[in-house]
Amino acid sequence: PALSLSLSLSLSHRRSSSSTTMAERRRRIEEEDEDNAAPALPPTRRISRGPSQPGSRRHGGASVPTAAAAAPVPASGAVAASRAARAAARPKSDRRRDVDRKPRAKRTGPDDDDDGGDAKIAAVAPAAAGPPRASVGVGSDQAMMQHRENRANRKARNSNGSKSIEKRLSNRTATSASTTSTERLASNPTTLNRTAGTDPSSGDGVAVGAFAYTSSAMPPDHRSQKANLIANYTGQHRRRASPPPPSDLLQPSPQDNHIQEDVEQPLRSVDPMMQQATVVAARVVKEEEDPYKLEHRLRAEFREEKQRLEQEVRNTLLQEVAIGEVVVQDTDASRRRRRRSSNNDRDGDDDDDDSKFSDSDDGGQNKNRKWLWILLIVLVVGGGVGAGVGIATSNRGSGSSDASNNDDTPAATSPPSTNEPANGEIILDYGIIVKDGLKDDVPATLYTQDLNDAMDLLAPEVLDGLIGQTATAGDVNNAGRHLEPSIVLPTSIKTIETIDCPDESFITSDDKCEKISASVVINDDDLFNVQQQFLRGMFAAINDGSLQTKLEQVNNNARVRITEALFDVAPTPAPSMSDFARTRDLLFPVSGNLLLDASTPQYKALSWLVLDDPQQIIPDTIPVDDLRQRYVAALLYFATAGDDWKIQYNFLSVRHICDWNDGNGINDVENGIACDDEDESVAFISLEDNYLSGTIPAELQLFSTLWYLDFEENQLHGTIPTELGTVIDLSYLHLARNQLTGTIPPSIANLPYLQRLWLFENELAGPIPSFSGNLGWFSIIDLDFNEGLYGNINDIFNSINSNTLVEFWCNNCFLGGTLDSLDLERFEDLEILSLANADLSGTIPTSLALLSSLARLDLDGNYFLGPIPPELATLSFLEALDLSSNKLNGKIPDVIAAMPSLRKIDLSFNSLTGTVPSFARNNGALEEVELKRDEHDQNSLDFNVEQFFNDVTGFEVTTIICNHCTLSGSLPEGAMTKFRNLEELQLANSRSSGIGIVGSLPTTMGFLINLRSLDLDGNSLTGSIPAELFNAKELEELAMAGNQLNSAIPSELNSMVWLHSVNLNGNSLVGTVPTFENSLAGVQFMDLSENREITGDVGYIFSAMPAQRLETFRCNSCRLQGSLPTSIGDYSALVGLEVTNAGITGSLPTELGQLDVLILLNLSRNQLIGTIPQQVADLQSLQALTLFRNNLSGPIPDFSSNFDVLSSIDLDYMPNITGNVGTLFSGMIPAQNFQHFYCTMCALSGTLPTDIGLYTRLSIFNTKSSKISGSIPSEIGQLSDSLTSFHVRSALLNGAIPTEMSHLMNLQSLDLGGNDLAGNLPNGIGKLPSLWTLSLWGNGALTGAVPTFAENVGAIQIVDLNGLFGLSFNMDAFFTKAPTSLNALKCE
Repeated sequence: PALSLSLSLSLSHRRSSSSTTMAERRRRIEEEDEDNAAPALPPTRRISRGPSQPGSRRHGGASVPTAAAAAPVPASGAVAASRAARAAARPKSDRRRDVDRKPRAKRTGPDDDDDGGDAKIAAVAPAAAGPPRASVGVGSDQAMMQHRENRANRKARNSNGSKSIEKRLSNRTATSASTTSTERLASNPTTLNRTAGTDPSSGDGVAVGAFAYTSSAMPPDHRSQKANLIANYTGQHRRRASPPPPSDLLQPSPQDNHIQEDVEQPLRSVDPMMQQATVVAARVVKEEEDPYKLEHRLRAEFREEKQRLEQEVRNTLLQEVAIGEVVVQDTDASRRRRRRSSNNDRDGDDDDDDSKFSDSDDGGQNKNRKWLWILLIVLVVGGGVGAGVGIATSNRGSGSSDASNNDDTPAATSPPSTNEPANGEIILDYGIIVKDGLKDDVPATLYTQDLNDAMDLLAPEVLDGLIGQTATAGDVNNAGRHLEPSIVLPTSIKTIETIDCPDESFITSDDKCEKISASVVINDDDLFNVQQQFLRGMFAAINDGSLQTKLEQVNNNARVRITEALFDVAPTPAPSMSDFARTRDLLFPVSGNLLLDASTPQYKALSWLVLDDPQQIIPDTIPVDDLRQRYVAALLYFATAGDDWKIQYNFLSVRHICDWNDGNGINDVENGIACDDEDESVAFISLEDNYLSGTIPAELQLFSTLWYLDFEENQLHGTIPTELGTVIDLSYLHLARNQLTGTIPPSIANLPYLQRLWLFENELAGPIPSFSGNLGWFSIIDLDFNEGLYGNINDIFNSINSNTLVEFWCNNCFLGGTLDSLDLERFEDLEILSLANADLSGTIPTSLALLSSLARLDLDGNYFLGPIPPELATLSFLEALDLSSNKLNGKIPDVIAAMPSLRKIDLSFNSLTGTVPSFARNNGALEEVELKRDEHDQNSLDFNVEQFFNDVTGFEVTTIICNHCTLSGSLPEGAMTKFRNLEELQLANSRSSGIGIVGSLPTTMGFLINLRSLDLDGNSLTGSIPAELFNAKELEELAMAGNQLNSAIPSELNSMVWLHSVNLNGNSLVGTVPTFENSLAGVQFMDLSENREITGDVGYIFSAMPAQRLETFRCNSCRLQGSLPTSIGDYSALVGLEVTNAGITGSLPTELGQLDVLILLNLSRNQLIGTIPQQVADLQSLQALTLFRNNLSGPIPDFSSNFDVLSSIDLDYMPNITGNVGTLFSGMIPAQNFQHFYCTMCALSGTLPTDIGLYTRLSIFNTKSSKISGSIPSEIGQLSDSLTSFHVRSALLNGAIPTEMSHLMNLQSLDLGGNDLAGNLPNGIGKLPSLWTLSLWGNGALTGAVPTFAENVGAIQIVDLNGLFGLSFNMDAFFTKAPTSLNALKCE
């Protein structure tokens, strides 16, 4: 008769074998943090931050509860320990600050337990702070305990159904066992646990591959000791690379002669037909001493007898043979699910009578090697036995049986069809990669058995999860029935097909890729439903790495790597409208009416869940909580434009939402969703820098156990949902670098266990809420760069209940108030206080010295007055001090410079005086010194360069900045050798302070190999630029303008590949203009002006110099030749082109019109000819066009295409330039920003238009020797706020001077000489307060009196009234009232 062999596995179902509990995840991160933790007074322990990481913005410094009461440690010791690990405070210009890495789900090794859970994903929890919390991070207060209790009760309710089924099946199995099988079990009291986690170190288990033999008593004879030791060693080391067992364990012993007897006896008790297999197996066991090879050797030797043995076993009547949990069933019993309720109740009858399953001492003849014959039975029976009622099976290539008969007569068997799967059979396709499979011609026989064994381990776990679920509603006969599926083991591989390898970096041309088609046979009355759900479960399990994990348990040395499931889940019946409505009703408490609007992401998530979800969940077939969690996870995708994400992280896939992440069961989980595996509730969401847009859904509140939420650096807008404040487990909230608006919800600020709150760089506004609801867990609060936030610094700090606060950032918040009244003493753990640009005032209080742990103090950009308090020097751990851009005065305290831990100090842009103190006592910690000053600051801060370089240790110094200080001394040649790490040296001298640095540049500057920026402008350096300076291959900025350098430009300058800014203006250098042909960065700024001996061909320069990045080129008063080439149009980044008085010839190329971003074009004092191209006037970004003193001719072009940014036109002293002034100032020149018009000696004509009043920013209108005619329009009085100079000299003006010109209160120079003006001279002209030049000569028809300028307030200097015969002049009155500033009066 045909029989089926069913292997019942005592494995607890898991969604993924690689998952681990969230409690473990939290525990691991706490253990990791404790590696850097500093001891502190109980009950809390402060964790110091890790090293500084450029580009990182998260912060460390959280506090976590101690696992047990720690011994008291002095606070000073705690602080000292934390300082040892503290990272360097980053300069304020780099806003990505220090942070510990976010929690990750970590891959762990074998866990040495018996739950089959080796190689799990262990999610790492963050460092906690404050009172001790539960295993998943909940605090000990009553509300949190109740929350946990509710979750446990819910879980228990959900599992009641499956437990009752399990108990019923166990009873059914116990009552169906025959007396014969019971006796056999009693005679062979061995339990076979088909698990991969038996702890070999416990002394009661022997593990070989995936099979585990357990026995409570092992005889102390030599054979049992040897077998136990070898098998224990195998179980411990098989799965990882390790040396073989000790050689003395493998030596033959006198007792080894009994091996054949030990193996033969149990096999004879099963069936005499297996004697031939027994002989083969006994011979292999006797000959093979290497336990690593034993299993494969048994299979290889047995393969020759396999076909004959299969047929013999099929024809052998074995009514029921139960060995441990291996149950051979007859065809009538094959419908039943054999299952034990627990391993402890071995007989399955719920009583305590397990005596017949207990181990007995039979002299030790059969116990020592039970695992050998059990393995052999599986090989023999599993090779050919398999049948079920109405379901044809195919196991390892064996035949199938037709069980249509209901009697006990054996049914005839026939091989299954190879083209179609048998009834009840499921074909699973997946891909594998065989390492060096092509290179070594690896045969499939070397790994197919391992793949089969791995599938045998995984498939029952997946099927086990279906037990107790409800059958499909479409199955009328089974609707509402709980599934009770069973699986026929072993599984088999039907086909192996070579396929193309995927394009992955870890795959080489020597590897072989194959498609495996595996056969799995399952039994249930509702096969369709079981098959669909089983397929989905296997698809997810293979893709999340569970099958690979099982393979590693079977054989850790296998060359095979499983890639992904290749099969598609077969379609289930299309959902009906009732399914849609029912699902919507179940979700209505979550999203309400938003589910009714088809335009909302809520509706889209609902539609996906019902219509497009690969799992095709039918309502009421899964727990409502699971349905709602899957809905909210999908809603997060749709609400944040998931289709546009950088990485999808398996969102909307067939996987469980706990696997919507980047872990894949193998790698650490850093992004996506991770769960608390205790009840599969979402606990971790991280989608940092993933192109999220849209809004944050309020439905995230459904994830009540969420403790980590990270949406940093995306494009989210809208408000922060207040509903997040109900997620009381939330400990880490990262919403920084988005476009969030609105206020900070008070519910968020008062989350009881929130530890780290990052909201920086958003657009939040409104009052900063109180933090009084937090239970003392806060370690980091970062509200930086939300310029609409406001509050009072005293109120904010008084509301923080935590004395464990480590970092507080509120740069660019509008706080107001002073620091004087803050209760700072209780913040003894505060390490970072950053309040830049916060509108704070008053003095810097001495109470800041109470912050004994302070490492960074940033108060720049406020309104602090008075001196720098020397008490700050008592902060022995202070590393970064930024007090720049305040109104501090007085001297820099000497004790500040002597602080031993000080690494960075920035006192720029204050009114400090005196001498920069010596840093000789800094003990070598100093890295950055910034003392920049305003160029127009009249206070003097003396900085002796030579003394500084000699005093400072130098090895760690990276930045020295004292621009516009009063510099003195020289650059010492010897001391330069110490500053190998120097990156920025900026010592530009104050222009009003004297000679600055003297002497020459030392050749030892060649030791500054890390130098990136060198600024020595405005000093008195002489001699040459040393070639050794260019040993700094990463030099980016070179500025030595305004010195007295007089050598040739070093040829090495031209070879600097990263140099992007060169300013050597105002020296006496010689040589040719460098073109930097080999530059990788591309020069952006070059100024070689006022070096009259620098030569070059302008055509070659703008053909050879890299064009991609050049923004500014200046070579005024250089000695150039040639003309501008047409290639000038290739310099598309050019913003400023200034080459004046340089000898350029030729015409202006029309290609200048291709410079779309050109702002300034100054080519004055050259020998240019031709016309001004219209393409130049069409430049939409052009602000200033300066072409005076050339030989250009033709009309002034039309500038109306300019984007209203044009401000200046200078065409002086070019008599062949023509234009109509009325047309120009009626729209050809844009009015909005135009300020300066110079056209002295131009051939202008026309009349001044009335539209000139529209040029409200016009400051200078200067012409001379033109043919401008007509009268001066009265609208010129509308320029009262802007016009400073109005010259229309030697023209054809007539009429009266409008009285509106008396309104030009800012007018400084008025020249209307040489015209035909008439009428009365407005008296108000003499009252203009700013007028210093008045020229009206030659207008003989003017009448009235010469003004006395009594109200001129001392500005008038020159008055020219020659030829005004109609004016009356009272000399006594004039010289009595005229201001003394007058130095020229002409009135002939």
